[in-house]
Amino acid sequence: MVHDALLRLGYPLREVHEYAEAVRRDAYNIEINSTDEHQSLHEMISATGSIEIRWVTLSDQNPLVGKSLQESNIRAHTGASVVALIRDRHIVANPKSSTEFLGGDRIGLIGEPEQLETALAWLSGLAAVSVQ
Repeated sequence: MVHDALLRLGYPLREVHEYAEAVRRDAYNIEINSTDEHQSLHEMISATGSIEIRWVTLSDQNPLVGKSLQESNIRAHTGASVVALIRDRHIVANPKSSTEFLGGDRIGLIGEPEQLETALAWLSGLAAVSVQ
């Protein structure tokens, strides 16, 4: 039940599995409360409290189209980082800096809520913003 609840709350799949596996190793014995279990749960709750992932689809007219991840310098402009790219129904985790953006690409951005809002505004061309 905890496994399902954590997933429904949006916690990262791998970390939920690691936590559930730690509980299983203890054979669900509620008398056993390992340091690993407590640390894993605490880290999940702390990390996901301030970090989010947002997906943005690039239009054919987006100024990033034709530029590489390095050339676009998204992180320097917004504070958010590109952690994934979906192209032609294939996902690329941690795209290389030489990866060129194409119209229709969905890019996964990770960051704090303010960084993501800055990135969304910057990517949509609504504002010329930079991270201080």
